[in-house]
Amino acid sequence: MYEAHFGLHRRPFEETVEPSAYVSLASRETVVRRLRYGLEHGQGPTLLFGPPGTGKTLVAHALARGMSVEGTFLSVPA
Repeated sequence: MYEAHFGLHRRPFEETVEPSAYVSLASRETVVRRLRYGLEHGQGPTLLFGPPGTGKTLVAHALARGMSVEGTFLSVPA
């Protein structure tokens, strides 16, 4: 219904946001840099957490893309 009416190529409001929708914001880039540092130089696990809908998956995709690695992303429903 939405696709035809608005001329969209894919369904809006999917469960997970498409990685191409990532917008580089200063706050997100800070998180990406800190996570990358933790993964490359840390001596323990690196954790990204926050409430639903805050962009954690987008940040993780940006991090993986920036490190030229593929990730496996799991969604754990509440």
